[in-house]
Amino acid sequence: MEREYKIYKNISEVPASEGDERILLLIGSDHLWMLKTLFEGSGWRVLLPFSKKEQ
Repeated sequence: MEREYKIYKNISEVPASEGDERILLLIGSDHLWMLKTLFEGSGWRVLLPFSKKEQ
């Protein structure tokens, strides 16, 4: 969990610019659920392009 919190903190501190800004995060599946939960809880839209379910 500590690693997920560090990843979340580092990405959330990236300065946001105006308009549609995207961040590409390549992460192992072991971290995916926790990071998705953290980002969506903060109002981020998370896309999982390789998931089997439609988004």
